[in-house]
Amino acid sequence: MADIVPIPAQAKSPLPEPVFHDPKHHIKIYQGDCLEILAAIPENQVDMIFADPPYFLSNGGITCHAGKMVSVNKGDWDRSQGPDANHEFNRAWLSACQRVLKPNGTIWVSGTSHVIHSVGFAMQQLGMKLLNDISWVKPNPPPNLSCRYFTHGNTGGNTGTGNTGMDVPHFWKPNSPAVNLRTVPEK
Repeated sequence: MADIVPIPAQAKSPLPEPVFHDPKHHIKIYQGDCLEILAAIPENQVDMIFADPPYFLSNGGITCHAGKMVSVNKGDWDRSQGPDANHEFNRAWLSACQRVLKPNGTIWVSGTSHVIHSVGFAMQQLGMKLLNDISWVKPNPPPNLSCRYFTHGNTGGNTGTGNTGMDVPHFWKPNSPAVNLRTVPEK
């Protein structure tokens, strides 16, 4: 077994310490401004990203949590600046993700109907290819207190079940020749 050589202090990444690190499975989770953290990661280094971006719902609205009416305001980071600004933000963070993904890296993004269409369109604009669209089924969504909308659980409507859910599109960065899965030998 080779010796582990420490990285000299001047060569260390400016990344913050991960809030979760599983060395056995090579998993690190960072918390902070995504654009700052992604900028600190070298190009073509990441195999997979799971992102849960702002839904831009902090607009003075209400929801039901634990049977009580509560505010949906999560903070300025989730406040909409309008559709054009929201879309530009989605393009910016997705472009930063694309830069750090390896040539055949993959990205999973969760979102409700409030934001997922902008995310999907931004991914198409960046040349990413849709692999899957998964509906995350929530059998017990919060009730619709305003009585103006379907319950938020119906936003994942690709299942055709009428259950509630959230779309999780799965894209890849196609910068390498396509892999024909029929030619990949089974182990």
